Amino acid sequence: MTALVACLAVAFPFGAAADKGAHALGLPPMISRLIQHGLLLVGVYSLVCFFLFSAREQAAARRRAGWYAALLLAAEVVLLVAVNASGTLTPGGLWKIDPLRGVVV
Repeated sequence: MTALVACLAVAFPFGAAADKGAHALGLPPMISRLIQHGLLLVGVYSLVCFFLFSAREQAAARRRAGWYAALLLAAEVVLLVAVNASGTLTPGGLWKIDPLRGVVV
């Protein structure tokens, strides 16, 4: 429960800055929104883990939490790819793809 409250508390200022279109900590509003949504996903995951470990055996809860962690990681990757594909960060996106070197940050 502490992780949920901490994630909500940290995510709120980023969401408020993104709503106003202001730069928070030197970050553009789109990145502020990305950070907010990422932190909210982690907060919800911590709430799910709280309920899992309070309702199931420890081994079963640990297995299920691992699956949910994989889903959380996949959702975070989808968010990053969507932000990069939108081109709102820079005209070419966040990453550049070089055929010889792969992804270049």
